[in-house]
Amino acid sequence: FRNQWRSLRRSFRRLFTRVLPVLLTPIFLYLAIVAIGLIPVNNNFQSDPDGIEVKFTSSFIHADIVLPIANDIIDWRQEFSSDLFAGDTSAADWVVVGWGDREYFARTPTWHKSQLLSALRALFWPSESCMQVYFTRGVRSPQDMHSVKLTPAQYRQVVQHIQNSLRRQSDGTVQLIPGSNRGKHDVFLEANGLYSALNTCNNWIGRAMQSAGIRTGWFTPLPKTVFLYLSSSGKAN
Repeated sequence: FRNQWRSLRRSFRRLFTRVLPVLLTPIFLYLAIVAIGLIPVNNNFQSDPDGIEVKFTSSFIHADIVLPIANDIIDWRQEFSSDLFAGDTSAADWVVVGWGDREYFARTPTWHKSQLLSALRALFWPSESCMQVYFTRGVRSPQDMHSVKLTPAQYRQVVQHIQNSLRRQSDGTVQLIPGSNRGKHDVFLEANGLYSALNTCNNWIGRAMQSAGIRTGWFTPLPKTVFLYLSSSGKAN
């Protein structure tokens, strides 16, 4: 029996030494990519005191862009018609926009009800994406919200990034995902791009910031990394 046990232990040890590198290699590679991705871009960025205010949020799992509902560049009520919403959005003065995994993001009622397997699938298996749009009156400013003021040209880059991410119908209108809203003032829309561990909601926010010339890491898949180089006032650290 002892010989059999020793033989079994040696077999398990050989299996473990062969499997462990296979499991750890992609993890180390991912962490290395994330570490290198923290190198900042747009190092000369300064928030424009007289510019258009844009807010960026990032929680422990998700990131959003918060924009004024209308200005001389765009009225978001024309892009996202009131007919899309279940409630009255006429009093809204801000629009919150986020991008993410379609099945996990649009089909999970709240983050607290999310399932581990669904979250892991969203991260490690490239999947269809969607966009959540939320019209709101006033915006709270928690510690995880950072505000910057952009020039009109910089703001147009953020607008273009959002518009290019929307999947549209043949007539140019956005595509609603029926029955996926969480309240009366939000909707989920079909979006372009595949979601994965290498292309998360935080990456999407990071690309918007990069396109507008805002200082951020060049690769931002993890929460908080999108505004690692911004103070709460939006100035570059």
